[in-house]
This record gives sequence, C-alpha cells and structure tokens, in this order.
Amino acid sequence: MSAVSQRLSRASGWGRRIDQGIHGRRAAFNLRHIAPLVPRGARVLDLGAGDGLLAGQLARHNRCQVLGVDVEDRALSDVPLLLYDGARLPLADDAVDVSICVAVLHHCDNLEAVLGELRRVTRGKLLLIEDRFESWLDRLCVIAVHHYLRAVESMPFRRAGFGDVATWRTRLAAAGFRSAEVIPLPGRAVPWIPVRNVLYVAEPA
Repeated sequence: MSAVSQRLSRASGWGRRIDQGIHGRRAAFNLRHIAPLVPRGARVLDLGAGDGLLAGQLARHNRCQVLGVDVEDRALSDVPLLLYDGARLPLADDAVDVSICVAVLHHCDNLEAVLGELRRVTRGKLLLIEDRFESWLDRLCVIAVHHYLRAVESMPFRRAGFGDVATWRTRLAAAGFRSAEVIPLPGRAVPWIPVRNVLYVAEPA
C-alpha cells in the first residue's frame, strides 16, 4: 500500500474526500505564493513537511530538489522525507538554498531553537508562513481551529508559538535573519477554515 493509501485509509467515503480536498487545497494555495520565490533547480528544505503535498508540487513546478523533514511520517507524496528529533536538523551548515516552513513553528516545543537551526542550514532565503494573529477575531479563529486539530489529528500546539507581525520579525532577527519582508496572503488556504496566513521572506544576516 502506498503512503497516500495508508494515510487516507483512516477515512472512508465522504471523510476521505474531505481529507483529500483539504490537503490538496492547502498545498495548491501555498504553492501559488511560494513557487515564484524559489529559483528553478534550487535545493530546498521543507521543515515540518507534514503531508508532503506542497513539497511534491514545488519539486515538479520549479524543477528543484526538495527534501522534507519532520518528526513523524504523515507523507502523502513521494518526496524524500527525513525524520528527526525536533532539535538538530540532520543537515550540514548552509546545506540548502531555500528553506520553507509552513504553519509549523507554533507546534514546536522550542521554536527559537528550530529557527536557529533553519538559520544554520539556510544559505539563501527562508519562506515562513504562519497564521495571522493581529486582531481578537484572528486569535479566536486560530486557537479554535488548533484545538480542533489537536483533538482530531493529534497535533499539539503552543499558544505562545503564535504571534503578530512584530513578534515574528523580532523572532527572526534574534535567530540571525535580516528584517523580514511581510506578505499578507489573500484569501484562505481552505475557504471553510476561518484562518488567514502571513508569508515572511527572510535572508541570513
């Protein structure tokens, strides 16, 4: 049984179709915003690759080499996946041209350490997507959705891991990245999930 079949076998009927739709929509949405920032042929790290669909689409679209890294195997694609301990990335210094990290850091026990590792292995740019967390409504929607994910998909999160634009700029600077370009993403990755995202584009200082 393929990785895709193993993952989706947890659901059947309408549940499986919903699962496929959510994962596919998220990957396509994020690809639209990330792909123009990744040079063709680049060596790319997808930290917290999750289902791997974004990594697979990016590899095909940009004809680049993408390596997924995560603490567990949730892969739905055939992109190479390295499992790691959540602390030190199994890569050499300046190993990749571009690192991408999509809605991952708020799940980490020590996001500052993970950002430090991203800085160590990235020689080009970091593309970081995190949930918008500016208003009370943003906060309400983000926290509610993540309580649901924790209950349904066993995905723990740290409330302190969220942050507004100023907080993320401070975190990135502390990790050794230059002041980040901030790009609020239009629309929602999945229309019926009330969370919006922000893309931070940073380079090593």
